[in-house]
Order: sequence, then C-alpha cells, then structure tokens
Amino acid sequence: MYKNKNIFILLLTSLLFLLNPSSIKAKEIKIFQGDALNQEIQKTLELNKKLFLVFFAKNCDYCGYSIRILKERVITHYEDGDNILFGVINLDRQSNYWNGYKFNITQIPFFVLIEGGKMYRYIDVFEEMKVVQFINEEKNVEDALDIPEDVGIIKKVNFFMANLIRKLSETFGKFGFNNTWSNVFSCIIIILILVSFIYFEHKLLNSIRNGVNYLRNWKKDKKDKEENKKEKNEKIKEENDNKTKND
Repeated sequence: MYKNKNIFILLLTSLLFLLNPSSIKAKEIKIFQGDALNQEIQKTLELNKKLFLVFFAKNCDYCGYSIRILKERVITHYEDGDNILFGVINLDRQSNYWNGYKFNITQIPFFVLIEGGKMYRYIDVFEEMKVVQFINEEKNVEDALDIPEDVGIIKKVNFFMANLIRKLSETFGKFGFNNTWSNVFSCIIIILILVSFIYFEHKLLNSIRNGVNYLRNWKKDKKDKEENKKEKNEKIKEENDNKTKND
C-alpha cells in the first residue's frame, strides 16, 4: 500500500508538470560580457522590462554567497514568462573592465535594478525575501539614478593616460623618488612618447603619401610610354604605307 501511494504521488507530480510547462522552465541567470550588457540594457528599456544585475569578482566570498542565494532562492519566485531578467557580470574579466568603469563601481558585490528607464541600487543585506521585496515593490522616485551612458573613446583615452601615469609613478617610487618627482618624471615621459608618436606618425603619413604619388606617377609614365609607342608604331606604319604607294 505504501509503495502504491508513492507511485501515485509520482504520477500526480509528473501530470502537474505536463499541464504547467512553465514550472519546469526555471528563470535563467545570464552571464554578460563586454558590449552584451549594453545591448541587454537597451533591449530591457525598449521592452519596458526589469533587469537585476550583480557585479562580482571571484575572490569575493560575499559575491559567491549572493549569487548562490540569487540562483537557488530568489529566482524561484519568478517564472520564465515574468517581466524580469537576471544577470551577473564578472569584473575580473578584461572584457568587463569598462562595464565596471561605466557604473562607477568602487566596491563589490554591486547590485542594481534597472526599471522604467531608471536605475536603483540595492544596498541591504542580500537575503531572499528582502531582495524579492526590493524587486517587486514600487520604487521611490528620490532613490532613482540615471542609467550611465556608454564609455566614449575620450573617456577611455583619459583613463588610459591616467592609469599609465600612475604605473610610471609607482615605478619611479621604487627607486626612491617621492610622489611629486615621480609624477613629474611620469608626465615628462608621457609627453616625450606623445611627441615621438606625432613625429613618427607624420613621417609615416609622408611615406604613405610619397608611395601613393610614386605609384600614381609610375602608372601615368607607363601609360604615356604605351601611348607614345603606339603613336610611333602608327607613324612608322603610315610611312611604310606611303612608301609602298610611291613604289
């Protein structure tokens, strides 16, 4: 009797799954890298959906705990057809470097919810029901933040230069120079590099320009020689024809 009861429960459970396919299709957590995050944010805004993001690093224990709670508990409150997406971004990956810079992340884990064209930070303890309540509740307009724009080429260049100066300063510091002189020497080196780059770029452009002009003149000379040769042959032929007529 006990065995038959277990079989009945198993059959009933299977029947419920068949009648409700969405229950066997769990909410997914996407892993975003590079520009894929920007594309997903844009898609979320266009479809008026919610997007909950977790920025993490591998050496962060609380990050691992938070993602485990998100994966095992939080997403169980949502079905696949619900109007929300979940994503994680590994800041250890070089492809996500500018994503961290874009969101101005200074500490991890970093939790944000994008909803209604705005962004909201989750800064409470990462507990199942608190996170679910934060996602579902009506947001306070005063807590809304603007969604950061994509990092442009100018910001990337500025950040690269600042980072280069910092690394050069640290190198000079190892030789006993104080911060002021380290920064001065670093700036001098950067200026020399830029001047050298501009100089060699100018030389390279001139070389390319001279090469193009040479090819253009070579083609023109070749064409002129062919035309002169053709005219000369036609003239010789005409002279031969006249000579033949006179004979």
